[in-house]
Amino acid sequence: MSKQQKWGQLHKEIPGIYYELVIDNTPVRPVQARTLQKLFAWVVIFLVFMLGWQDGTSRAIEVLLGISPMPEYRSTLSLSSFLQSLLQAVIICATAIVAMLAFQSSARPVRPHRTGKSFLLAFAAATVAAVLGFQLADLLSGALGQVRNSYPVPPVSNDDLPTLFYALDSALAGPTEELALTALLVLALRATGHSWVWVYVAAILFRLPFHLYYGWGAFGLMIWPVLIVAVYRRTGMIMPIILAHSAFNMSGFVPLAKDVLEVACTLLIGVIAMRRLIESPGAISLRRSPKQDSAQ
Repeated sequence: MSKQQKWGQLHKEIPGIYYELVIDNTPVRPVQARTLQKLFAWVVIFLVFMLGWQDGTSRAIEVLLGISPMPEYRSTLSLSSFLQSLLQAVIICATAIVAMLAFQSSARPVRPHRTGKSFLLAFAAATVAAVLGFQLADLLSGALGQVRNSYPVPPVSNDDLPTLFYALDSALAGPTEELALTALLVLALRATGHSWVWVYVAAILFRLPFHLYYGWGAFGLMIWPVLIVAVYRRTGMIMPIILAHSAFNMSGFVPLAKDVLEVACTLLIGVIAMRRLIESPGAISLRRSPKQDSAQ
């Protein structure tokens, strides 16, 4: 096969790859909605956002603007403070789930096609999305001549309980952020007829503000919610995204765990993508053609 023929086959394959990425496997289909209904969806998302991230957003903006210094660590170091965080997380998750069910019932519900392979792929893709987001944040910080702030981790003492409580607290970001700022956001906006463009814009608007304490380079994190929404759109599964977020946060408390997690998920995505490309009907064959074999 000539090089021109190979490029021709690759060009034919690109639409198929694009189609795979834009498949809508979420449990709702948009319906014609009035302006008031669309506005109501935004109000619900905003209220849930204020319930969970109002304080964090204001503090992050103060750090970004230099009004307040970057805190050395958060106060979640005791059982009582962890239980308070846990109660808040339960309230946020319960509110998001109730709202999700309400919007889902008001639209055209569908049954997504889900498999164990899709679960594993969603977990790996969500992890890689976080990795790419922080890499871009580092690159942007470097381009601006700044050093990205680090996540405030408490000092480790002889008593491991404070660190354990803090690690568990960081894991709560998985269910709260992904249920409220991914699943609810997608279902509410899609159920009221919003295009996917608006969904991606909203994901950035509601996910970025409380991460601004990382500095101006935090704007590189915009790719993270975009990819997370794309994963949810393609798989229709929120649980692996939640687990990936929690695992990513908690892995920072175990030596080398984050590096192993990132490398493993990146390799898995690469292997699956290459296998998909090779096995697809129009894929370029990496083997020798029969004519080449007969010629020898």
